[in-house]
Formats: sequence, C-alpha cells, structure tokens
Amino acid sequence: MQRRCSDMYREPFLDRVRRFAKYLLKNSRAGVAVYPFIQKVWRAFAIPARIRRLHRHGYSVLSDMHALLTANGIPYYCDCGTLLGFVRDGGFITHDDDIDICIMPDYAPLSHVLRIFLDAGYGFVHGFKYGNRFVEFTVKHPSHITIDVFHHVQSKEDKRQLDEIFIRWFSGRKYPNETANTGLLFHLRGPDGISKMDVHGIGVNVPSNAIEVLDSEYGPWRTPDSKFNSEQLPHEELPDFVYRLTKEEALKMT
Repeated sequence: MQRRCSDMYREPFLDRVRRFAKYLLKNSRAGVAVYPFIQKVWRAFAIPARIRRLHRHGYSVLSDMHALLTANGIPYYCDCGTLLGFVRDGGFITHDDDIDICIMPDYAPLSHVLRIFLDAGYGFVHGFKYGNRFVEFTVKHPSHITIDVFHHVQSKEDKRQLDEIFIRWFSGRKYPNETANTGLLFHLRGPDGISKMDVHGIGVNVPSNAIEVLDSEYGPWRTPDSKFNSEQLPHEELPDFVYRLTKEEALKMT
C-alpha cells in the first residue's frame, strides 16, 4: 500500500513555530515593522543548515523526485538556480538550499502534481495563486529538503517566452491580509522541449535549449555573481495581489 503524507512527513516543531509567528507578525502594525529584521535573523540560523542538508542528501532526493514524476507522466524540467548549477557547475550551487523545477506550460492542472507529491509522502509548505491561476507550490521531502514547483504560461506576444510570476513581500507596503503578496511579471525564454542530463550519475530533465533559458533568466551567468537579483531584469508589477494558499485550497485549484 502506498504510504500517505501523514505516515512519512512530520513538520519540524521550529517550522510550526515560525509559521505561527509569521502569521502573528504580519497581522499587526508593530509586527510588520520588525518582521524583516526577524526574518534576517531566522535566515541566518536556518539557511546554513538547509544548504548542508541539500548537499548531503539533495542528489538522492533528486533521484526520488525524478522517478516519481516520470512514473506519473509529469513533464517537468529543472530550472532557476538548480538548472544554473547543473549546467555551469555540474551540481548544486555552493550556496543553494533547495531544488527548483517547472512543469511544462501545456500541462494542467497543477493541483494534480501536488497530489502526487503528497501521496508519495512529501509535506506541503505553501502554494500561491494569482486570480484563479495556481502559480506555484513548495513541498518538503521527508529528508526536509524543499522543492519549489513552478507552472508558468506561454506569453501571448511571443510563444517562445513564458510569463513568469515572481512573488515578493515588501515590508513598507500595505496588504489586505497576511496571505497577500506582490507579483512581479517577467517575460523569459521558455523551453523548446525536454532533454535528459546526467548529474552525479542521476538522470534529470532539463530544457533542450537550457543555454537560452539561462541567458534569459540570469544574463551573464557563466561567471558567478553573488549579488545577482532577479529584479534587475526587465519586469512589471502585477495590478492585483498574489495570495498564499493552504493545502486544502491548493488541492481544489483547477
């Protein structure tokens, strides 16, 4: 019998505390003011541990994920920092702390992909929607390595491009509630198809035009740039908010 998420994944106590504290802080004026500082302190504590975990167990998680999605016919490809590290460095970037993948734009619904992860024992971290569209979600492997799963759409102006929404929360802005975020829209080169790539003896999916995709996402990516910020690329701010979803809400998205 297939093991359910509740049988394998247990949310760490500190993650539950962090989630509750985040809710309280974002729902008070004083909390919003100090949240960026508290977030920096938390990241200084948590990120190094996440980096060590990724480099210790990440390739095993990558193999599990690839097998799971392939067995279920999910057309995914590695993207963002994960793709950059695989193409440029032959593995995870030294300072990376998670795995980034995209689902091909013509595949739907994203909630079906989420269900596959949950049924395989992954834990739900969060999801996001813009309007009625399920934009992305994050799940956590039983090893506690997180996987960001994105689902972009083809641009109406250029079918070779994808409309990609990056989610940001700015401390100086007023939001309707603590689930609301700012969405930044980027028009970036999409995949022409999917190819296989060997990474540390593991076969994974990457865009068949990976170089073009990376040129679009990072500019001069061949030279590492610790100060790179995606917001320096051309983009526009979406007129409405991007909202965070609970697991139950995300599974109901079409």
